[in-house]
Formats: sequence, structure tokens, C-alpha cells
Amino acid sequence: MGLYISDEELEKMRDSYPEVEEFYQLSELYKIMSDPNRLKIIFALRMHEMCVSDLSKLLNQSQSSISHALANFRTLNLVRYRKENNCTLYSLSDDHIENIFAMGLEHIEERWEYGKRSQCLQLSFSFP
Repeated sequence: MGLYISDEELEKMRDSYPEVEEFYQLSELYKIMSDPNRLKIIFALRMHEMCVSDLSKLLNQSQSSISHALANFRTLNLVRYRKENNCTLYSLSDDHIENIFAMGLEHIEERWEYGKRSQCLQLSFSFP
């Protein structure tokens, strides 16, 4: 028996776990999103379908680094692409990617606001 949870409940929890491969894929998703430059690309693609040269110009990053990031995104099915004339246009593959990004951003902004309020409270109670 577990310390607080019965063996039966622990077994139910264990049975509900995703397969090991799913944990691996999830960790790869978070790894790829762990770089601020890659997150900037995702943010840009949330707003508009874009080609490498436009992303490069917008983000002031080399076309090579943008292309490399997009290739990694494609591997994990984070972006889709289509050819138009001589240009390859990229967009987010589905709403899940946008939702993950938006929820993370919301969490950070919430924590940041809490931190600012916390600092203000600390400052208002500090004495010379």
C-alpha cells in the first residue's frame, strides 16, 4: 500500500499513463519549444502564414536558422507548408500548437503580474 493512496488507486493511475513513446514525443515537443528564437517563429506563425525570407526579415534571424527550426517543427508536425509560385509558405499545423503557446504565455503573464504585485507589496511595507 502506498503512503496515502491505495494500491488499487495506484494501479488505476499507472494504467492511465500514456505509452513511453508518447512521453518521449511530449518531451521532444517541449524541447523544441524551449528556445526563445523558435518561440518567436511560432508566435509569428500564429498571426500569419509566412515564408522563410519574411520570417527572417521580421525576426532578424538568418534564413538558415529559420529553415533549420522549421525543418525541426515539420518533424514534430508543428507546422504545415504549401508551395506557392517559388515560395514555401508555413503555418501552424493545428489549433493545439497555438493553444499550447497561448496557455504558456498566459501563465507567464499571470506569474509576471503576480510578481509585480508582490514586489509592490514588499516595497510598500519596507521601512527606511
